[in-house]
Amino acid sequence: MRQMPESAPVTIDPPAPKRRRFRWPRIPKWVDSAFMAGGAALLVYVVSRYPLAEIAAACRSLGPLVVLAFLLPLGWQATGSGAVYVLLARRVEWKKILWARLAAEAYNSLFLSVGGEPFRIRFLSRFVPTDEVVSALIRDRMLDMTSGYFVSAAFLFLGLRRYKLTPALDAALLLYAAVTLALAIAGIALVTTRLPSRFGSIIFRAVGGSSAAPPTKLPARTLLTVLPFYIVSR
Repeated sequence: MRQMPESAPVTIDPPAPKRRRFRWPRIPKWVDSAFMAGGAALLVYVVSRYPLAEIAAACRSLGPLVVLAFLLPLGWQATGSGAVYVLLARRVEWKKILWARLAAEAYNSLFLSVGGEPFRIRFLSRFVPTDEVVSALIRDRMLDMTSGYFVSAAFLFLGLRRYKLTPALDAALLLYAAVTLALAIAGIALVTTRLPSRFGSIIFRAVGGSSAAPPTKLPARTLLTVLPFYIVSR
């Protein structure tokens, strides 16, 4: 009887284990309530230390203009939220971005300006991938800073043309305005590159996440749309 050749043993490689998706730790609701109660108590204590009689007299002297003291900060928060809304390609509702920004400012007040950004990233990551949120917030910070440089340089150039100063002071302020304008242009150019997106991916991977999207540039159309928000807030 003819003997059949023995076939080689078949080996089946086990599938590679899937990388666990990074998840932000869940914060119990009572923690938010506890911080809200603590913040309200701190607010009452701080306000009780103010010279309330003098403040009330100053408000009466200003009349209706005192409303500007409340509208201007809210307007700054609204324009900043509008800028992030554009940077996130309008995929998150503006009111949610505004709420996250106000809550982040409250956390910054409690934790010496270090608690707000993690909260904002965690909240906005419910709607947009985390690495994209981080890159958008990096661009937001950089554009906010460079817009300040741009406005400072513009007002210095206008002021130096209007007011006559000593030659030494005039030359020093002109040099300062030129350097500030150069920093503003360099900052805006840096924002349009892939570097903020790449940096966001690095931070996300550092905390255990995995980013599948490649780093992206900021389109020129988006830049032109978002710049007026920062100029108006200044």
